[in-house]
Amino acid sequence: MGKVTHGSKKKKSGWDGRRKAVSAMAVFMALLFLIPLVMEIFQYAGAVTLDEISGLCVQQEELETKKSGLQSQLNDLKGKEDSAVSRCNLLGEKVTVLEDQIATTQGMVDEYAAQIKTHQKQLKKAKKKEAGYYDLFCQRVRSMEEASSVSYWQILFGASGFSDFLDRVSFVSNVMEYDDSVLQELEQAKKTVAKETKALEEKKTAKQGVLGDLKGQKRQMKTTSAEAATALKEIKSNQDVYADQLAEVDSLADELASDIVTAKSDYAAEQKAAAEQAAKEAAAAKKAAEKAKKREEAKKNQANTANQGNSGKQEGTSDKQEGTSDKQEGTKEEDSKKENDTTEKEEEKPAANPASGAAIVNYAMQFIGGKYVWGGSNLSTGVDCSGFVMCVYDHFGYSLPHSSAILASCGKGVGYSNAQMGDVICYNGHCGIYIGGGKMVNALGAKYGIVVSNVNTGRLVAVRRII
Repeated sequence: MGKVTHGSKKKKSGWDGRRKAVSAMAVFMALLFLIPLVMEIFQYAGAVTLDEISGLCVQQEELETKKSGLQSQLNDLKGKEDSAVSRCNLLGEKVTVLEDQIATTQGMVDEYAAQIKTHQKQLKKAKKKEAGYYDLFCQRVRSMEEASSVSYWQILFGASGFSDFLDRVSFVSNVMEYDDSVLQELEQAKKTVAKETKALEEKKTAKQGVLGDLKGQKRQMKTTSAEAATALKEIKSNQDVYADQLAEVDSLADELASDIVTAKSDYAAEQKAAAEQAAKEAAAAKKAAEKAKKREEAKKNQANTANQGNSGKQEGTSDKQEGTSDKQEGTKEEDSKKENDTTEKEEEKPAANPASGAAIVNYAMQFIGGKYVWGGSNLSTGVDCSGFVMCVYDHFGYSLPHSSAILASCGKGVGYSNAQMGDVICYNGHCGIYIGGGKMVNALGAKYGIVVSNVNTGRLVAVRRII
């Protein structure tokens, strides 16, 4: 009985040793899992994050929108400037024509005034000549009558015969007709000159009216020209303002693009460093696990040896049980060996790229700012929208079609409200990779390249989950 009791104590002591070894190994493995996490927290506390890169890309998109708006305003102002310049030129030509018309009309008014002046002088002379001849006629007749020397009656009654009387009547008649004709001609000349003068004055008045209208049009044209020149000056001033704003936005966009490139480079370097660190830690953990396993096997072998030396009687008494136990132990050792062989084979197999939504997004975000090429399928030289999705997933071992239409039926369809990082966002003729927060990374076009943009739910056709 004493031997049995002693053997029982030894067996309990062996179990306690194994339990302590297992506990120590569990603590050691827990520390191995915690150490990388703690180191990553301290190492990447101030590292570049995807949110920061996404924020920079959003700012870049906003700057591009603002830049496009400013350029559109400049284009509008350019059109207005061309119109204003044309208007100023047209108004200037109209003013020139009006000035020519005014000069011509003024010349005509001056000519009419000169002719009127000449006619007025002629009228004055005609009146004076008529008055002088009439006075002369009256003086002649009056002097003849007052002197009682010769009169028309004396001429007539002084005839020596009828024939002489007729001659005298003809003479007197001719003299009187001559006087009448002279007076009539003088009167007609006076009326003609007066009539022509009146016509000239009427023409002069009409031309003066036209001249006044032309001068009024000229004043109005000059006012309009001044207003057009002021508007043109304002347009050019606004162009300068918008041009300065556009230059400022361009400068900010260049700085932001540089920041994005730097951030992506830093992020890629950090990801690489993290991967290298994780590989080192995994190798160290593997090595430590192998050492712990060897120590455990050594302790187990020592315990089995001690148990075999102290349990001689039990072997003779329970051959059947021992045979069964040996068989079970052999089976366990064989299973353990197979398990170890399987583990070693798995550890020796090269690790594939971990396919997860976060991994997909992390890899895709490295190419922000990349070139867009229609039909392209090379992340280095350029891709289109479906080529970008295809290349990113190909990096993780997934073969997807180079077609946005076919991508809309790949994988598993999910609702947008349940979209996760790495899901494929499909529009009609476009696609991208969802990064969370209502945003997607996509090859947007030749003007933008690979960028982060908001998901347009109004155009959404499908959300496909590939992994």
